[in-house]
Amino acid sequence: MLIQINRVVYAANVNGIQKAGGELTTRGIKKASLTGTVPAMSEYISGYKKIQAMLTNYKALLTQDTRKLLNMEKSMSEAEAKLIR
Repeated sequence: MLIQINRVVYAANVNGIQKAGGELTTRGIKKASLTGTVPAMSEYISGYKKIQAMLTNYKALLTQDTRKLLNMEKSMSEAEAKLIR
Protein backbone atom coordinates (compact mmCIF):
# COMPACT_ATOMS: atom_id res chain seq x y z
CA MET A 1 0.00 0.00 0.00
CA LEU A 2 1.39 3.36 -1.03
CA ILE A 3 0.69 6.69 0.55
CA GLN A 4 0.34 9.15 -2.26
CA ILE A 5 1.27 12.78 -1.77
CA ASN A 6 -1.02 15.33 -3.31
CA ARG A 7 1.67 17.81 -4.26
CA VAL A 8 -0.75 20.59 -5.16
CA VAL A 9 -2.58 20.49 -1.81
CA TYR A 10 0.68 20.12 0.12
CA ALA A 11 2.31 23.07 -1.66
CA ALA A 12 -0.84 25.19 -1.24
CA ASN A 13 -0.90 24.54 2.50
CA VAL A 14 2.80 25.30 2.93
CA ASN A 15 2.44 28.44 0.82
CA GLY A 16 -0.48 29.48 3.04
CA ILE A 17 1.78 29.21 6.09
CA GLN A 18 4.47 31.15 4.25
CA LYS A 19 2.03 33.90 3.27
CA ALA A 20 0.68 34.20 6.82
CA GLY A 21 4.22 34.48 8.16
CA GLY A 22 5.04 37.13 5.61
CA GLU A 23 2.08 39.19 6.77
CA LEU A 24 3.39 39.43 10.34
CA THR A 25 4.52 42.95 10.93
CA THR A 26 7.41 43.60 13.27
CA ARG A 27 7.78 47.34 12.90
CA GLY A 28 8.68 49.16 16.07
CA ILE A 29 7.21 52.12 17.86
CA LYS A 30 8.50 55.46 16.61
CA LYS A 31 10.27 57.07 19.53
CA ALA A 32 9.20 60.57 18.54
CA SER A 33 5.53 59.67 18.84
CA LEU A 34 5.87 58.53 22.46
CA THR A 35 7.12 61.13 24.86
CA GLY A 36 7.06 61.58 28.61
CA THR A 37 8.32 59.71 31.62
CA VAL A 38 5.14 58.01 32.77
CA PRO A 39 6.10 54.65 34.38
CA ALA A 40 3.17 52.89 32.74
CA MET A 41 4.32 54.09 29.32
CA SER A 42 7.85 52.85 29.99
CA GLU A 43 6.46 49.43 30.94
CA TYR A 44 4.28 49.40 27.84
CA ILE A 45 7.24 50.20 25.58
CA SER A 46 9.34 47.52 27.30
CA GLY A 47 6.60 44.92 26.85
CA TYR A 48 6.02 45.98 23.26
CA LYS A 49 9.71 45.55 22.46
CA LYS A 50 9.68 42.04 23.96
CA ILE A 51 6.64 41.07 21.89
CA GLN A 52 8.25 42.62 18.81
CA ALA A 53 11.40 40.55 19.35
CA MET A 54 9.33 37.37 19.80
CA LEU A 55 7.38 38.04 16.61
CA THR A 56 10.58 38.70 14.68
CA ASN A 57 11.98 35.38 15.92
CA TYR A 58 8.70 33.58 15.15
CA LYS A 59 8.68 35.01 11.63
CA ALA A 60 12.24 33.79 11.02
CA LEU A 61 11.33 30.32 12.32
CA LEU A 62 8.27 30.18 10.05
CA THR A 63 10.46 31.04 7.08
CA GLN A 64 12.91 28.26 7.97
CA ASP A 65 10.13 25.76 8.57
CA THR A 66 8.35 26.44 5.29
CA ARG A 67 11.64 26.04 3.39
CA LYS A 68 12.19 22.69 5.12
CA LEU A 69 8.61 21.59 4.42
CA LEU A 70 8.96 22.38 0.72
CA ASN A 71 12.27 20.49 0.57
CA MET A 72 10.70 17.57 2.43
CA GLU A 73 7.83 17.44 -0.07
CA LYS A 74 10.31 17.26 -2.91
CA SER A 75 12.22 14.43 -1.20
CA MET A 76 9.02 12.51 -0.43
CA SER A 77 7.83 12.86 -4.01
CA GLU A 78 11.16 11.61 -5.35
CA ALA A 79 11.08 8.64 -2.95
CA GLU A 80 7.50 7.89 -3.95
CA ALA A 81 8.44 7.99 -7.64
CA LYS A 82 11.24 5.47 -7.02
CA LEU A 83 8.82 3.12 -5.23
CA ILE A 84 6.34 3.25 -8.09
CA ARG A 85 8.93 2.30 -10.74
